[in-house]
Amino acid sequence: MAIGEATVVAFSTSEAADAKIAYRVGGYGSTMTATGPWGEVTAEGRMGFDTLRALRLKLEELGWYLSVNGARYDVYCFGTIMNFTNGMYVTVMGDDSEDPYVHLFGRADPKLVWYVAGQDEFFDYYFSGIKADTERERMEQALVKWQESKA
Repeated sequence: MAIGEATVVAFSTSEAADAKIAYRVGGYGSTMTATGPWGEVTAEGRMGFDTLRALRLKLEELGWYLSVNGARYDVYCFGTIMNFTNGMYVTVMGDDSEDPYVHLFGRADPKLVWYVAGQDEFFDYYFSGIKADTERERMEQALVKWQESKA
């Protein structure tokens, strides 16, 4: 079980602010509470990544986004990393290194942060049968394919 608190950067269309995320992950489920300019928002889920997604959906409704690795378009939590870390680490898709994992609450470039539905759509494109020599090429092709679908 992981219990802790993370200080993160949150942003809206007009401002950026520090926020706190208190979390309890493991056992029979997970809970996260984000405190920031919006007040206090709480979400529950099965594991860390699921709970962060639920929290992000609530914050999106309020016009806020979290600048954390778990909100990047090019990451997702699946497979053994999900099981071994209880969803507290995510896989960076397109990373050809031996250790393509980053912590859920690690600071992310706001340009990489997407809304929850967009992150899901990109994940689907990434695994839609694209053939490439490297994971980086696969990720780039998935991004182009996703962008073309939005045009």
